Amino acid sequence: MPITDEMQRVIMEGGTEVDIQKMAYQEGMVDLRRAGLLKVMSGITSLEEVLANTND
Repeated sequence: MPITDEMQRVIMEGGTEVDIQKMAYQEGMVDLRRAGLLKVMSGITSLEEVLANTND
């Protein structure tokens, strides 16, 4: 994911991990678990596989 001007601002202003994560989600980032769940819904993989290989 490229760093946008807004993300750079949050980082440079000393944003916390939560601030950076919130900005990333606002900019369309999809975390690994969510991407896996989308693949489960598409029939590409199993829920067990996603849960075994991702964190909450």
